[in-house]
Amino acid sequence: MRSRAWPLRVAVQTASVAWAAWIALNAAYLVAWADQTRTPPPALSALAGLFPFGPEAGSLSIEDYCPFGPLEGVVRAAQGLAAGRGLSFVGPVTLRNLGVLFAVAALVLLTKKTFCSWLCPFGALFEALGWIGRRLGVRQARLPGRWDRRLRRLRYAVLAVLVGLTGWAGYLVFKEVDPFFALYTVGSAAAPVGGYVVLAVLAAGALVVPGAWCHYLCPLGAALDPISRLGRIRITRADPACTRCDRCSRACPQRIPVARRQRVTDALCTNCLRCLDACDRGALELRLEVRP
Repeated sequence: MRSRAWPLRVAVQTASVAWAAWIALNAAYLVAWADQTRTPPPALSALAGLFPFGPEAGSLSIEDYCPFGPLEGVVRAAQGLAAGRGLSFVGPVTLRNLGVLFAVAALVLLTKKTFCSWLCPFGALFEALGWIGRRLGVRQARLPGRWDRRLRRLRYAVLAVLVGLTGWAGYLVFKEVDPFFALYTVGSAAAPVGGYVVLAVLAAGALVVPGAWCHYLCPLGAALDPISRLGRIRITRADPACTRCDRCSRACPQRIPVARRQRVTDALCTNCLRCLDACDRGALELRLEVRP
């Protein structure tokens, strides 16, 4: 039996993808029409009525809402503060990005990594690709537990390398191969070729290994892990109703042994609620725990 929140999660994911796509459309296409002083098609004119249109909209970009920029440039920011130059950012990163990062961190502190399974448009797209792969009959791989645990450490290596290289080079080195940036700048001059290549590889991989990017490579997810352990809204177990069938553990995409947890405090938990969907005994619930 599915949890009541499952349709809500799909709706939130859809809205998140649509919102990000709308910003990308405005930045890459609507502004281009205005800059060329050409009359946009009627359909675009109608859309423009719902969103800023014209040269003044050029300041709006998907980059403005990326929470990873401040993390990638944290070394440069620290260097600026140490040198007495005040808070400085790298490339297009601004205070808006820092605000988004703080908002995401606060959300994770309250609800664990729900950002990853509910709000991240990139995660939603890869989850959808996994679903499409299953519908097409693609045989999906599930790595052995030992290799899965080892490969998950790659996220920390990716995070360390990107932060270190950005601090040394002084610009956002990840931008040239960033699949997220490539996806939301398709058709514009700013789109990086390297990002297209990475995006194509990840999209193909998601059909075979669902969640490969999120599980093994996402640097933002790695940075949020320590905060996620402190998340107050958690999956908890009611022992009298539990039959130890282990269905909840098998349903967890993060491979958390939910059946052996009284409360799920694992950093990897995204509160996707699939374990609740799998439990037909009502032994699991989502609960706010104020005390540790």
